[in-house]
Amino acid sequence: MRKGVSGVDREPKDSRKQLRREVADAFGANLKHLREQAGLSQENLSLRASLIRTHVGMIENGERVPGVDTVLRLAGALAVEPGDLFAGIHWQPDDSDRGGHITDEPPPGAVGS
Repeated sequence: MRKGVSGVDREPKDSRKQLRREVADAFGANLKHLREQAGLSQENLSLRASLIRTHVGMIENGERVPGVDTVLRLAGALAVEPGDLFAGIHWQPDDSDRGGHITDEPPPGAVGS
């Protein structure tokens, strides 16, 4: 662990990058599945969501992690709840004070588990 500016231990940079990649890949797969289920092309979805088509493609390919406003636009364009785009993406803390990993299993006691 590294010390952050505030003196608090932080995850190593490589670990954070890997975590971000896992989230981006899972979110992108969910987006693509929901888009195809809705019978939309990337172009149609991008027009409905007021986004650039290449941005939608990059999200689907796990090359970008969308911001909250983009998640809301995509969910609205797909007529789904924003949470549907996060299906199967759960944070599972490690035993340490900081850090964890992405899992497809909800934590015990989570809403909907």
